[in-house]
Amino acid sequence: MALEALALKIVLLAASLEKGDATGNDICGMQRILAGKGHDVSIMVPENRSEQKTLKPDLQILRKADCIIYHLSIHWEAALTLLREAGRPVVLRYHNITPGEFFRPYRPDLGELCDRGRASTQELSRLSCAALANSACSAKELDGLVAEDRIFVLPPLHEIDALQAESPSEHILRSLKTYPEKEATFLSVGRVAPNKNHALMIEALAHYRDRYPEARLLIAGKLDPSLKAYLNELRALLRRYHLNRSVTFTGSLTLSELKACYCSADALLALSLHEGFCVPPLEAMALMVPVVSSARAALAETAPFAVVPPQLDAAHVAAAMEAVQTKETRNALVAGAFAHYIENFSMTSLSQRLLQIWATLFP
Repeated sequence: MALEALALKIVLLAASLEKGDATGNDICGMQRILAGKGHDVSIMVPENRSEQKTLKPDLQILRKADCIIYHLSIHWEAALTLLREAGRPVVLRYHNITPGEFFRPYRPDLGELCDRGRASTQELSRLSCAALANSACSAKELDGLVAEDRIFVLPPLHEIDALQAESPSEHILRSLKTYPEKEATFLSVGRVAPNKNHALMIEALAHYRDRYPEARLLIAGKLDPSLKAYLNELRALLRRYHLNRSVTFTGSLTLSELKACYCSADALLALSLHEGFCVPPLEAMALMVPVVSSARAALAETAPFAVVPPQLDAAHVAAAMEAVQTKETRNALVAGAFAHYIENFSMTSLSQRLLQIWATLFP
């Protein structure tokens, strides 16, 4: 039976829904696409920090669903009980979870939560009829847990179309243009968390500024007060390298402010030590900003047109930051990356991929 002829009652279940968050964007995009094909799609979360209409966890509603899509991005103990007792077909949407080792020195409780979430994939896989991994890297973590022919790779559904269409904040553009004798502006986008490797960005900037003393770094992303010890480490590095006036932590940004940062950036730095996917390189591809990447974990597939330093240390990263400034290198990178984005990561491409998977799961 064609997908259009089969109307399903689908519940998207997750631990939380947060505006602007990669997982939240994926959930909302999935609802929009599947509902657009005539399905009755609702979002069920215990914590809603978005403007989206959601339901509170309700076992009776879950028992009436034709399918439950569980979005796993952090451990949520109640989800296991709900899915066990609902007795309905479950599709595991695996967003990957950062290993707890990154958080344990700063927040042992969060480190434990991350590790428990990663361990829960075993039981969740037993409860699931299929899995949608956000990357091939994440899919490998499900090997042996879900049948090979029931694991599908679907990159995160995103809001990059809106970012492309957004007008950049004039205030941010003006403030960035007033920076004296700017030689290069580097940008990091994403939550300020230990796996993102901000210390290396700061050290690489210090190395880069030995030759180009007016270069700067914008660290755009949510500052988590509970990770104060990590933030203090970064600020200590800024003092050590005398970079307090050259590195800016923007905190959370509006779409317009983020667009202005990309418009002012000479390159995006994505030097993470662990990523299940990482959306900012896609944003950079779409906005034709070159990327310097660690190529660790999923970054190798997320940012195939990035400049990758041969070693992940300050000297080699600084050399990559310099290499990406040459006209020939930059033009080749952004042209290839943009074409790759359109073919593989645009919402048109991802929407088609989701519907193809759904037709396979519910023929």
